[in-house]
Amino acid sequence: MFYWFDDSGRIGDWVASGLPQSFMDSYRNLYEDIDPLSPHEMLRQRTTVALFHDMIMTKQRVDERWLGHLAQSNIADELEMVFWKDDMPVAGLGLFRTGDEPNYTSDMLDWEAIRSFFEQSIHSHHSVKQRALDRFLKLTCNCSAREMDVIMMMLTGASNCEIAEALHIGLATVKTHVLSIFDKLGVSSRNAVISLAHDVYSS
Repeated sequence: MFYWFDDSGRIGDWVASGLPQSFMDSYRNLYEDIDPLSPHEMLRQRTTVALFHDMIMTKQRVDERWLGHLAQSNIADELEMVFWKDDMPVAGLGLFRTGDEPNYTSDMLDWEAIRSFFEQSIHSHHSVKQRALDRFLKLTCNCSAREMDVIMMMLTGASNCEIAEALHIGLATVKTHVLSIFDKLGVSSRNAVISLAHDVYSS
């Protein structure tokens, strides 16, 4: 199962092969808080790879309800990976095995090397780049939501008049936003805004 994290660090969009929709529905409603490999718990501990079999072998406590949920879905083992962009969690990958397959163990493969390889590929995905840009504009530059809307329009080459029409605001308001954006980004031209945004997007 591959999933994206939302801005709150919870599972957002996801896609799974071999798992029914009911598994994810019941997971979110009943089991996420007791899953020992939950993405939320991995983020809290800054864990990048976690193996359920290793947890069982080291006799760490696992909630019986979670074991029952896995058994009901014919899942005997799981492995979880979290992918980061700087200090921002962006995606995760859960691997599940049925009872007739070998356990995922720490000595089976170099899981961290595999995770790092996937992570570098994920960094080039549009949604990761866009989130990094949004985060930079919002947290580093303290841009408002409306200023971010204006910046996104500027990146398309839209004029002030086109921005005003698209956002249903006055031309004078757009000009005020543009001047505020220049000040917050420490630049003095639209081209400089575009260049800075491109640098952040491409990093």
